Amino acid sequence: MGNWWPIERIRTVPQEVDWGEAAHAQYLVFADYSIWCWAWAIACTDDANRGRIIVLGAGEKFVADSFDAFVDKYLTDNISVC
Repeated sequence: MGNWWPIERIRTVPQEVDWGEAAHAQYLVFADYSIWCWAWAIACTDDANRGRIIVLGAGEKFVADSFDAFVDKYLTDNISVC
């Protein structure tokens, strides 16, 4: 039930949700689950979080330290990325 967005759909967190924090302005939302029950974004920041994946809407938390790790978790244990 995950929806991986085409490149034209990818937006920053504040562009996608009106409750997005300014701190998330450099996070790009790239997929959602079950018609936006929650979504995932990648940090494009210039700090220690660069490349990490955050889940939005189910309590904001980091769920993977890289996109590769996120994809592996999504394919093998998708509950771990919620």
